[in-house]
Amino acid sequence: MGKLLAERLQESKAEVTLIESNAERAQSLAEELDCAVLHGDATSLNVLRDADCANADLFIAATGDDRSNILSALLAKQLGAKRVVVVLEDPSLEDVARGLGLENVVIPTRLAVNEVLAIARGASRPSEVLGEGLTLVRVPVKGLLLNASVSSLKLPEGAILCAVIRGDKTLQPLQDLKLEEGDELLFLVKEEKLPSLRKVLEGGD
Repeated sequence: MGKLLAERLQESKAEVTLIESNAERAQSLAEELDCAVLHGDATSLNVLRDADCANADLFIAATGDDRSNILSALLAKQLGAKRVVVVLEDPSLEDVARGLGLENVVIPTRLAVNEVLAIARGASRPSEVLGEGLTLVRVPVKGLLLNASVSSLKLPEGAILCAVIRGDKTLQPLQDLKLEEGDELLFLVKEEKLPSLRKVLEGGD
């Protein structure tokens, strides 16, 4: 997964650093990929500092070991990584990760099951519905977004607010709707516009 993610991120011109604990594998990745590859343990603060986590726009914990992923994600967040994603194989650990403040939890097995069931029911795959280069993104409401109205959101071209998710309710994004703590915003966005959307929502220029 780490290799595939690195390849896709590089396609979007992102600067990528991989951390690999196996020396042989690290050497192989360094030869295959045009990115920095560090040989080390992603749960080590020194290794994360060497990877410049403090200035990372995105840290993805996808080591294949759930506990290592949670710990490395927490350390990266502590060091100052702007966004942290943790990949978990065991769905029972999702609440633990979220309880520790890790908001972006991805469970591949659940995603795979949902896609298979969708196909079994005759539904199209997400990429066929949205088209290439489009993705759905859920963004938690926090910081400057709290108590803001939908009409005050200045979204970049290529990003559409589809819904506001409030608990078990899905609300229409009406212009006068006030955003509350715990809300999530569901966007349809062009993949190349994701950095611009994140910057706007986090209060950047």
